[in-house]
Amino acid sequence: MGEQLEVVLECCRACWGPESSERCDGKPGAVPGSPVPRGSGTGLPRCVGRPVESSTVVVRANERGPVSSFRRRKDPEAAFLRNFRWDQLPPSSRQFTFDAPSGPLATVEWGASDGTSVLLAPGITGSKEDFSLVGPALAARGYRVWALDLAGQYQSHQAGPGLDGEWSDEMHLQDLVAVLEAMGGAHFVGYSYAGIVGRKLLLQRPDLLRSVFFLSVPPVPGNVFAEMTLVGGLLQRTTPKVAAAAMLAGIRLNASRVTRTRHRFAKDRLELTVRGSIVGAMGDMLNVPDLSAQLATSGVPLMVGAGAKDMWSLCQHREHAEQIGAQFRSYTSGHAPSETAPKELVRDLAEFFRKVDSEPAR
Repeated sequence: MGEQLEVVLECCRACWGPESSERCDGKPGAVPGSPVPRGSGTGLPRCVGRPVESSTVVVRANERGPVSSFRRRKDPEAAFLRNFRWDQLPPSSRQFTFDAPSGPLATVEWGASDGTSVLLAPGITGSKEDFSLVGPALAARGYRVWALDLAGQYQSHQAGPGLDGEWSDEMHLQDLVAVLEAMGGAHFVGYSYAGIVGRKLLLQRPDLLRSVFFLSVPPVPGNVFAEMTLVGGLLQRTTPKVAAAAMLAGIRLNASRVTRTRHRFAKDRLELTVRGSIVGAMGDMLNVPDLSAQLATSGVPLMVGAGAKDMWSLCQHREHAEQIGAQFRSYTSGHAPSETAPKELVRDLAEFFRKVDSEPAR
């Protein structure tokens, strides 16, 4: 019963369904071929099930879900991910403080200073350490990589809006502009909340961006929590403080079922993170503007990436990618491919950057 099977999927990887919208409810983990009653989904358009690039997925014969968690695998790579020390940056890391408009931002650099620049920005309650596996791997491919803690987050807890200001995406936007100007422009990877900020960054300062990769970014406008696949119905009406409390509780209770070492680090960095920064971000995520039409005409190469077990379905992510004219990639992971599918993510990032850099300048 524990035998592994390799399955090449040529259809919607969110649900394993055939090319039929009647067999996709847009939720990860749907049983292959199971029909979905009308009106039982999330209220979003059903996935069209259009073929995407072929993908070999390892599954177990006795599992119902679309992917097998690395936590259950016994290969050396899975063991490495389970035991990785997220609280310690790799030896190749060069740490420094960047003087941003909001204050000092804890930043790390990997790679040679003359390489093509890449900026990695984490989500809310996240940090530069979320890219500890991705940054060095990109540096090994010749890139100059920076990653940072957003203002108010972890070791950037001294940065913020000041006594009279507000925690907002505009503050983070100005910080990212300053960082990108110092880098001389870069490929930008915005993870989750940083991708929401990245959309406005793209529209205001496209001259600073060689490309944009939206990683696990909420793919819907308005109240993004209301469209989450599992708990969206509970968050139709909420407030920034309630949403922040729910997020903090989820981290402390390990709702995402991350490894022990990862969970310990996630809790430890909350001790430094400013609570107001989380509440402010939740407020932004309750009122995300629909910028799809503007993004589609930005002229900047775009790619969207998300895990098959993300908090929003792959159908939603793929639809958003189509709306903004972006390429799309999916991973056998949850909300954090940089942590649980780093090899695949680095592969796609490097290929994407290489193609962009080989094209004539815009």
